[in-house]
Amino acid sequence: MSYCPKCGVEVNSNAKKCPLCKFSLPYIDTNSSESFSDSFPNAINIYNKKVKEFKKILFSIIKAFCICSMFITLFCNFYISGKLTWSKYSTVCIVAAMFYFYLMLDLQWKFKNFIIGFGLNTFILILLLDIFDGKLSWSIKLGLPFIVMTICLLSICYEVFRIAKHKYFNVAGYTLIALSLYCIGIDGFVSLTLYNLFKLRWSLLVTIVLLPLGLVLIYIHHKLPVEYKIKLKKKLHI
Repeated sequence: MSYCPKCGVEVNSNAKKCPLCKFSLPYIDTNSSESFSDSFPNAINIYNKKVKEFKKILFSIIKAFCICSMFITLFCNFYISGKLTWSKYSTVCIVAAMFYFYLMLDLQWKFKNFIIGFGLNTFILILLLDIFDGKLSWSIKLGLPFIVMTICLLSICYEVFRIAKHKYFNVAGYTLIALSLYCIGIDGFVSLTLYNLFKLRWSLLVTIVLLPLGLVLIYIHHKLPVEYKIKLKKKLHI
């Protein structure tokens, strides 16, 4: 049975006008077997698309700013000195900064590839800065080992955190252990560069403090009952 869309009175299916309000009734083919599609559109999440577009626009602005800054410094240096001197350092830093932003904004890399890209860019940066001094002095002996240690420790920590089912005190514990190992590496390579001897001094004190604390946190994470973990988290506000 049909109804008038204006006054709601019941009308015949073949009526052309409402007998009460004289409203013209639309024609509806009741014998048609055509199925009507859902009038509600499919929900589409456009957040990721918007974020990608925003990152592209932001990187384009940063790239334009970096290129302009690079040419300005080169022009000023050449105009004042007649040759390129200090602008070589600023140009290399600007290009490296632009690549850092490129890694952060424009690419969706995995974490390992991401930190490898950061490490490679950093090594090229310090290598060029060292070459501009006229000789290779610190980029190979100090810069490269520090970068390799950073990449290795970050990769190991990432895998450990990814495998861990529950992330509480173990995250802080593994982080402290990684920091103690990093300090040992820094101390050892610095002494090796300066004195040609791999000798540990201040890093031993740092390790004595950080390593036991990290092991205690890992022990607490695995052995402490759940109710005590919750209480400690509330007390420490973590």
